[in-house]
Amino acid sequence: MDTAISKENIYYEAVKATRDSQRKFDYFFLGVCLALVSLSVQTHETTSPNSHIYLLIISWTLLIVSFLSGMYRQEAINTFLRIEADLMPEQEILDRFNQYKTLDQTIIKPDGQEWTSDEIDEVRLKKKIAIERANTLMGKKADRGLWAYRFQKWSFVMAIIFYMLFKIINSI
Repeated sequence: MDTAISKENIYYEAVKATRDSQRKFDYFFLGVCLALVSLSVQTHETTSPNSHIYLLIISWTLLIVSFLSGMYRQEAINTFLRIEADLMPEQEILDRFNQYKTLDQTIIKPDGQEWTSDEIDEVRLKKKIAIERANTLMGKKADRGLWAYRFQKWSFVMAIIFYMLFKIINSI
C-alpha cells in the first residue's frame, strides 16, 4: 500500500513540477513578446529615412498578436485546470456509487434513510453526463490552447524575421 501511495505522490509531484515549469516559461515568453515590441517601438528613430517601414509595422503587429495568443492560451489552460479540479470530486462520487452498486451495498442518506436502487442509478447517470460534458469541454480547451500556442510561436518567429529584414534592408 505504501508503494502505491508513494508512486501516486511521486506522479502528482512530477505533474505539479511540470505544470509549474510550463507556467513559468509561458509567462517568460509573454514578457519577451511585450519587451521586444516595447523596445522596438521606443528605440525606433522616426527622423531617420527608413525604407520598407511596413516590415517594421508588420513585426510589431505580429509581436502583439503573439502576446494576445499567449494570453488566450493562458486563459484556456486555466479553464482546463479549473474544470479538471471540479471534475475530480465528481469522478470520485461516481466511482463510489459504482462500487456500492457493484457490491450491492446500502448507502445511507444524511437523514438516515437508505438510497433506493433507482436513486443510485439516477445519481450515477447525472454524474456520468456531467463528467462526459466536462471531458468534452476539457478536450476543446486543450485543442484551443494547442492552436493558440502554435499561433503564438509562429507569430513570434515571423515577427523576428520581419524585424531582421527591416534592419538588414535599412543597413544596406
